[in-house]
Amino acid sequence: MKLRDLFRLVWSNLNRMRARAVMSSLGVLIGTAAIVILISLAAGLQRNATESLSSIGPLNEITLLGGVLQAFGGVPGQEEARLTPKVLEALSASPGVVAVTPRESLVGQPQLKLNRLTGSASLVGVDARVVRKLNWETASGSLQLGRWQVLARHAKRMLPAIDTSTVSEWSNLRPTLPDSLPVIGRAPNFSNVIFAFGHQHVGLTAGPKTGEIVADLVAGRAPNIDLRPFRVDRF
Repeated sequence: MKLRDLFRLVWSNLNRMRARAVMSSLGVLIGTAAIVILISLAAGLQRNATESLSSIGPLNEITLLGGVLQAFGGVPGQEEARLTPKVLEALSASPGVVAVTPRESLVGQPQLKLNRLTGSASLVGVDARVVRKLNWETASGSLQLGRWQVLARHAKRMLPAIDTSTVSEWSNLRPTLPDSLPVIGRAPNFSNVIFAFGHQHVGLTAGPKTGEIVADLVAGRAPNIDLRPFRVDRF
């Protein structure tokens, strides 16, 4: 074999090995890209499924709505189930239940305005005692119990037999008369009935004097002020 033929054979083998190395590199690159694409598709599908389930609502919360049973095949004429305080207490005592709260939506739709931007909001009331159990964070305000709830809790502690589950809380407008004066004096048609109401926002201040006037009327004494501006039949 001539020296020229020997160099030609060596060069041919080198070219064949280089082509094989390039093809091997391309195979590794294509395989890696395919794996990355498959992982990206799996992550995207998982994220899409999670967002779809999250849009339905929390998966660990159950919301009971009125009329749902009958709307989905309930038998008409059955006794309507009501979520009374006793039922809520029974649900709270069920295994695995962390907290139970009624939800009361405000009638109407409040509007929020910021400069030229206008939006709407929904106001929903819940039991403040279970907010921490539900891991809800408050942006502002306090979660302290109201006056009635504090009194009921202390009464339950002092008198365990007392039942506060059937008591309902409510609030109303302060009693205000057209002339902003209270009604103090005897009822026109019943001499044994004495009126003392309508003090508006100064009931605590005017209470002692009103009590003195009522005591005089009960004892048959003449009050030391003229009660004609406070008659119930002045209107």
